Order: sequence, then structure tokens, then C-alpha cells
Amino acid sequence: MNVHLTILQAYRATYKRMLPFAAALAALFTLCAFAQYFFITGQIRATAQTEMETAASRIKQEIAFTNSWDLIGWRHAEFPAGIYYIFTPEGFQIENGGYVPGLITRVAPIDDSAQQEPTTVRTPVGETWRLLRKQISGGFVVLGILDLDDDLKDLNTADKILYSEAAKFGSTLAQATNINPREIPLKVDYAVVADSGDLETATGCIPLRLLNGPILDAVPAGVPVQVGGRPYVLHRKAILGGSGIRSADGQIVLSEPPNVSSNN
Repeated sequence: MNVHLTILQAYRATYKRMLPFAAALAALFTLCAFAQYFFITGQIRATAQTEMETAASRIKQEIAFTNSWDLIGWRHAEFPAGIYYIFTPEGFQIENGGYVPGLITRVAPIDDSAQQEPTTVRTPVGETWRLLRKQISGGFVVLGILDLDDDLKDLNTADKILYSEAAKFGSTLAQATNINPREIPLKVDYAVVADSGDLETATGCIPLRLLNGPILDAVPAGVPVQVGGRPYVLHRKAILGGSGIRSADGQIVLSEPPNVSSNN
């Protein structure tokens, strides 16, 4: 009995001596894990920022090719750039690559004359579009064809395409929002807008005026913005204009994908 008590007392004494050591070891492992996490996150963040800067520089080079805006050349350029938006200081959208709900919140058509029947519109950056605005319950759809490769040479054909594609969007905001972009030909861009001005969805370079949203806000570099409960990091780069377009007349905003920015 005495021997048993002695062993138990020795075990308790050893346990008490080991407990601080074990706690210190656990704290050290935790500290190392945090250090490794922040190091890896920092590396991922630095790599993502470098990739976004590279993509932004390539976009800028394609657009401002010879100290003037070459949008025709840009429209024909092909390279992956992830999620990006190109727009002027006045908020005119030149193109979006990869629409993300919430990065742009409210918009307005650039020309209210595009109503019920196709209308030819000249944009603030000198491009010509054929636009059709279709009213639906709860909002409207704007469809457009850019005059890029003589796509508007035959307006009757262009108008038939716009009417045909407009019919696919249904009669309600929900139907229009849920349409699969693959159902619409590549030459036709579109935007679905609620009566409130909220942008529900959009493709490509449909001409719109961007009124508000995170991509227009002066968010500090590297600071994530919450969009739909997910964090995005935005990277901005100015485009200098020419040929009748004022200097510093453009901005590229690239968005870091959530699977990277969520590490913050």
C-alpha cells in the first residue's frame, strides 16, 4: 500500500513538472504554425500581386499601344487575365473580364434612346454599338453588338440577331438573370439591370456607366473588400490616354480570386 502511494506520488510530481514543459511546447508549436501560415500567406499574396501587376501592364500595353488608345487592337488581343475591369474616370465601362456580382453595384445605360428598337450609339471612347433595350418585369436588359469586324455592315442582320437573342431573356428579372451566357453568341454582349439600377449580371464590354461599387472605391492596396461574404483584393493601374482622350483617362482594376484572398 505504501509502495503504491509512493509510485502515485512520484507520478503526480513528474506530471506537475512536465505540465509547464508540455504547455510551453504546445505554445511553441502554435507559434510555429502561425508563423508558417503568415509566411505562406505572404508569399501567396506577393505572387498574386505580381501576377496582377503583370496582367495589368499587358492590358495597358495593348490599349495604349502607341501613346494613344488602340481599342481595336485590344479587342483582338487574346490572353488570360483573370477578373478585370477597364473604365474611364467618368465611370464609362470599356470592358469587364469575368463578371463578379457585387464588385459593381449600380449602373446606368449610356443612351436612353436604345428603347424597344435597335439604335446605333457612339460611345465616349469612340466605338460604335448597335443597342437594344428590352423592358422586363422588375428591370430591363440591354443587348449590344460592337462594330468591330464589320459586324454592323448589315444593320438588318444585326437587328434580327438582337431581337432573336432578346427573346431568350424571358419577361421577368429572375428569368433574365438566370440565363446561361453560353446561350448567347459571343458577338452579342448584354447586361441585366433592375429597376433600382442594380446590376444583376453582365458580359464582356456592353457600354454602361458605372455608378458605384467596390471597383470604383479608393480601397487601399492589399486591403480585401468583402463581396457576397467573400474577400477580394483589388489591384489598380492607370492608363494614359491620347488621340482626343484626356490623359489619365482610364483605369484597370484587377480582382484577386477568393481562393487566394481568403487566406487573409
